[in-house]
Amino acid sequence: MNNLDDQLRRLLASARQEHAANESGSPYGLDTRVMAEWRALRAGSPSAPFASLYRQAIVWSHGIACLAAISFIRDWAAISHMASWQNIEMRIANSEIQQHLP
Repeated sequence: MNNLDDQLRRLLASARQEHAANESGSPYGLDTRVMAEWRALRAGSPSAPFASLYRQAIVWSHGIACLAAISFIRDWAAISHMASWQNIEMRIANSEIQQHLP
């Protein structure tokens, strides 16, 4: 049992040392330079004015599609409700006709 404890202790110690060595991360200021270059490329793009227009067009088209879907569902529900009432009225008329036939 002592041998396993010693092996586990050495394994955990080496893992701590490796973790500390990998914490150096990126050099100082690298993320700032990357963000600055990204913003400069984005602002200098000739299609930048059209990007917001494109986004607005997408949002409006999705809104119109949702309204059309809601309208379709409501109309379908109304038509199916009317069809069920017409079916009931047709059955009543047929039963009345059958009762009055000789």
